[in-house]
Amino acid sequence: MSKCKRRSRVVQANKQINIVQVACPGGKRSCRKKKRRRRPRSMGCMLATGRIFQRCGDAPRIYFEAPSEACRALVRIDNDTRCLMSVRIEQQSDPPINGEVEQGQQVSFVAPSLRKLTIACRGDSGICKGFYRIRLLQ
Repeated sequence: MSKCKRRSRVVQANKQINIVQVACPGGKRSCRKKKRRRRPRSMGCMLATGRIFQRCGDAPRIYFEAPSEACRALVRIDNDTRCLMSVRIEQQSDPPINGEVEQGQQVSFVAPSLRKLTIACRGDSGICKGFYRIRLLQ
């Protein structure tokens, strides 16, 4: 029996961000298939995930910055508290994308040239908690 060779790589940048390189857009695939179609390297993507944890009313916090050049991305924000999250996605050539995520919502944004993800929380619940997931498409 042959073992499945994964090309995934986990890099722990800090205690809040996990960056994983996966094959897109197919997601997880079985290793036991006899025929596998080869995809060009341009179809790969990077996945960055992390927790949102900050005080309501504080200054906006930067959760992600593109490591080199801006790239196309799909950003998902989950809000687990009663705070209102204000999301700002700065882009290289296009105007910034602004949005709000209310309690219990899960909102996705498409950014053609993501450079920076900033989140500010408004509300009176004290602590703002959530989760973000960024899929950088190359």
